[in-house]
Amino acid sequence: MSGCSGSVSVGSDSIDKDDLASKVSSLIADQTGTTPDSVTCPDDLKAEEGEKTRCTATSGEDSGDVEVEVTSVKDGTASFSITPVYTVSKEEAAQQVSDQLTEQTGQTPDDVTCPEDLEAKVGESETCVITAGSDTVDVDVTVSSVDDAGNATLDIQVADSVN
Repeated sequence: MSGCSGSVSVGSDSIDKDDLASKVSSLIADQTGTTPDSVTCPDDLKAEEGEKTRCTATSGEDSGDVEVEVTSVKDGTASFSITPVYTVSKEEAAQQVSDQLTEQTGQTPDDVTCPEDLEAKVGESETCVITAGSDTVDVDVTVSSVDDAGNATLDIQVADSVN
């Protein structure tokens, strides 16, 4: 799904979270041809240009976040855009780290553990831990690029010292 936009009537100075979820669901259905089972937004969204929130769309066992940003407010109607939020799961990040280390050193680490999913957005980073024998070493993992399908390329930087 690529970004798309919509609008909703504003009863006050904010967009009701349930109204927003309903509109986001409709936009996703229009773009993908499939209506999500549910869409939840955490809070009402302030009807002010530049305000943002994340809503979660769920279909069966799958779920994904979309970022909702108010693009304009005019005559009681708020226009907004939605953009999918892509992530690299902690398992995918660990696999990329392992693959890169194996390619660079010729040795496969015993284990790679990353703490959480990483947003597939250039510059986002986290620290993973590699285990080789009884040694553990921190690895800084940074998203260096993201393609149109949300696939991220990660750069890794191994710490100079063993933990």
